Amino acid sequence: MTKKHKLRRLAIITAFMLAGIMSLQVYWLYTSYTQQRKRFTLDVANTISEVSLYESMVNIIGKSPGKNNVSSFVINIHNSGNAGKSTMPRIKVSDEPSEELEKSSHQGTSFYVSKEAVSGPVVITPQLIDSLLDSCKAKTIDELQKREIHVPFQMAIIDEKGAIVKATCDTAAFHKIKLKSGIKPLVTDGAKARLSLQAAFPDADLYLLRRMAMILVVTCLLIIMGAWSFSYMLIGFFRQKKMDDIRNDFMNNMTHELKTPISSALIAIEMAEGKKGPLSDATRLGYMDVAKSEMQRLTMLIDRVLKMAAFDHNEVAPVKARLSVSDLVQTVISNLHTLIENAGVEVTVKTTSDTLTVSGDKEQLTHALQNLLENAIKYNDKPMPLIGFDIKGDDSGVTISLADNGKGIPQAFIAKVFDKFFRVPSGDVHDIKGYGLGLSYVKAIATLHGGTVTVSSKEKEGSVFTLFLPNN
Repeated sequence: MTKKHKLRRLAIITAFMLAGIMSLQVYWLYTSYTQQRKRFTLDVANTISEVSLYESMVNIIGKSPGKNNVSSFVINIHNSGNAGKSTMPRIKVSDEPSEELEKSSHQGTSFYVSKEAVSGPVVITPQLIDSLLDSCKAKTIDELQKREIHVPFQMAIIDEKGAIVKATCDTAAFHKIKLKSGIKPLVTDGAKARLSLQAAFPDADLYLLRRMAMILVVTCLLIIMGAWSFSYMLIGFFRQKKMDDIRNDFMNNMTHELKTPISSALIAIEMAEGKKGPLSDATRLGYMDVAKSEMQRLTMLIDRVLKMAAFDHNEVAPVKARLSVSDLVQTVISNLHTLIENAGVEVTVKTTSDTLTVSGDKEQLTHALQNLLENAIKYNDKPMPLIGFDIKGDDSGVTISLADNGKGIPQAFIAKVFDKFFRVPSGDVHDIKGYGLGLSYVKAIATLHGGTVTVSSKEKEGSVFTLFLPNN
């Protein structure tokens, strides 16, 4: 197993581990919420069981004489100690109190309220239901507050058929509420409940989530931080791996680039020594010129690498002077004259004015333009390579465009061409020398001068690099 596969397997295992931890956190939150809901349901059930019809009737009848078409009420509270008997209140009606009722009332097992006698049937009127519902709701609020439960609720009185007789909200809305308490019988006729009480909590889920707010916030923050940390680590890990691969490629290319001029210079020097026979002075000087040219090339390569390192550490400051843009371009063309002739490239220069100037470091700007021209020559695969400089200027600064009719850059790599060490991939073919520092060097020079460099390209049609230098 290769190192790359081992690292990938380690990343996958770590990802599964983090996913498992997060899943456990989510499951724990769900379990905690479920337990909170069960506890809330139990508290609500205990609260409803504490609502007493006896107290409600005392409040209603004692405060509202003559409003209901009932001559008298007797509320029997059966002794809970008697086995087999209902412990629910039972309402009886009569026209006048009896001795038995008076006796039971004195014993505390019954409650009797006498009202002005009225003619007609004895019924529980809507007014009584309204008052009963209000009294039960007030009692429920008191009981909830004792348990430190502060949540809005709706309440309904239900008849023996399960239909809502009266509710504190719309009947349809009451049915739609998911969390409801158990049904508490209020009025019984023997073993049969005639009226029952039920509470519904529309905001119960929100109330429970608020009670769990601290746990939810802390857990969510931990999950987010864990996911972000792992993602950041994973991205950094693969980015570092990519940089290692690029660095290795750079070292290989760099070694090749440095060995070539050294080898050429050594061969030229050996030939100039005349070990294989006497040489004329002209021939010897020719070999020495070749050696000198190769050493200059080697110096330029080393200097470029050192300058890129200096740019990374902000150790390079431009020595600015007023420079003629046309002279800069002509100097670059002259420096690469041999390369231009060998490649058969036609280079043209177009300018709006020969007097355009820019404030900058001559050596740095020359190297930047030279890199652009050298790339345009190296990556041109046409039988008749064409490269053109277009120089324009205005009050804001000077724009130098370099266009070629070469192979172009695929759109997928346009955004990466100015990255350090990046080279447009060409499969397994490595027929173009270089180590991916040229365009990143141009970008660094442009930024150092307060300018920009951009590129537009069409694959197989050519590219246009535009260097803008501000007029300051």
